[in-house]
Amino acid sequence: MEGFAPNVSTFWGVGLAQSDIDLLEIYRKALESVSEVEFINPSEEALRSASTLLGIRPTWYPELDRWLEMQR
Repeated sequence: MEGFAPNVSTFWGVGLAQSDIDLLEIYRKALESVSEVEFINPSEEALRSASTLLGIRPTWYPELDRWLEMQR
């Protein structure tokens, strides 16, 4: 993942589990450079799980329309 340094990371419809070891490692590495994390998912449970597993506090968009309204 050398040279991979996004400013914003957007998780769309993602649900994470403790058993997603390989994915979590990739996501954590990608999150090292971001200034903003967006989470698009209607499930508060998925939001809590992702926050805990990734050690982040993302901006939550329970509906895609809300995220689309915020785009720059």
